Amino acid sequence: MQPVNNSSYTIPSKYFNELFHWPLPQQVCIDSTNRCNLKCTHCHQSHFPILYGDFDLSMFYELMNSLNPSITIQLSSMGEPLLARHLSSMLNYLAQHGYPVAFVTNATLLDKYIQDFLEKDIRMTISLDAASEDMYRQIRGTSLHKVLDNIEQLQSFKKANNLKMPIISGFTSILSQKNIRELPQIIQLAKKLDIQTVIAYHQAFYTTDEFHSNSLYFDQVLSDKMHIKAIQLAKKIGVDFFHTPLFDGDNHEQRLLEYYICKDEQGIQCRWLDNAAIIGWHGVLYACCYYDRLFMGDLKHNHFLDIWNGPHYRKLRLAHLNRKPPSICNDYCMAMQFVDTSKQSAFYFDVHVDTLNTDQLIGPLPYSFEHINHNYQEAVASFENNQFDHALDQLTDLIKIDSLFFEVYHLIALIYKTMGNSDAAIEWYQKAKSICSVYDNFLPTQPMTIIS
Repeated sequence: MQPVNNSSYTIPSKYFNELFHWPLPQQVCIDSTNRCNLKCTHCHQSHFPILYGDFDLSMFYELMNSLNPSITIQLSSMGEPLLARHLSSMLNYLAQHGYPVAFVTNATLLDKYIQDFLEKDIRMTISLDAASEDMYRQIRGTSLHKVLDNIEQLQSFKKANNLKMPIISGFTSILSQKNIRELPQIIQLAKKLDIQTVIAYHQAFYTTDEFHSNSLYFDQVLSDKMHIKAIQLAKKIGVDFFHTPLFDGDNHEQRLLEYYICKDEQGIQCRWLDNAAIIGWHGVLYACCYYDRLFMGDLKHNHFLDIWNGPHYRKLRLAHLNRKPPSICNDYCMAMQFVDTSKQSAFYFDVHVDTLNTDQLIGPLPYSFEHINHNYQEAVASFENNQFDHALDQLTDLIKIDSLFFEVYHLIALIYKTMGNSDAAIEWYQKAKSICSVYDNFLPTQPMTIIS
């Protein structure tokens, strides 16, 4: 097959012999529970009515059948994982099958789980927003001393028994005008407790009054001053400090979370959609950390792979690939502060409260991806057997099911090319490019190479 040319287009001769499967995520975040034993002032659970629950164990096992041990399983999202009803069963399963595990914890219950965690491939991050007892109590309503005792107990036990696991991978700190002055002391505390990393980012607020009175967006000089102190201290004592960009625009070495979002010459690029899957305790998949919208599917209705490759993920991913993200992503993403602190909207949550007290957030998907993929492969077989009219009929039926199958439009273009109809071929190629402007990058390097 020779490429079709006109003054503007060269249609690649390669094609997809199955519908494009997005690579599996590097990390799957499972909300083992959304219950918590604290009422932190910065948390949505202190502001809104919540429906609480624990991730179903049978659903967990079924989910794991779709994954593999190259994927890190994070057992936390919106709650305190050490309260999860099935935590021990999940940890034992993951250890037996060789999965790396991560979670974020407030560490108030850590002493009760030390024996369960020993020698398992666990990396935990501890939420810690203050270095003084008084400020910690103001924010989290409990004792900092208890948390520090638990950390020291784990670190001492590991050292005494020459154990490498589990690892406390770092502190994560949420900053506001209230606690920003303690940021350097948090760095010092990490060093004292043999914790290598501190991650700090700005609090996102739920009410306009709190936002205007406590957000560092409205005291940028103080924020930059304390960040610079923390940066200098961390460098001096050998702590890795990841942080949001300074408000003054100065590029101070390490930034935060380009794993999830980055900025290039074309603007903001979201990586959440490909790198991580977030699953609520009720089985609903979220596109990102926005837990009140952008629902991609529900494990109660569909298998993980059908959701991961399904219509909602496809629509959102294509919008980002075409650099035309929806307004919720472009204008109201909290993660935007990781690359750009100039956007006020990145510091404020406009929460859809009604979605927080129900587990019925999204119904079944309109189709099974694997079933549609089978139909597409039948159309490919018709094409390869020179049954062009039949292949066109099969592919047209697929477009009626989902108009965003750029693979289908591309194959139709190749069929018309093969039939000698260059005008129709170019028209369908243009349609494919309008759906995904960069889909040529996904084409197999050789014809008939399976994309997986």
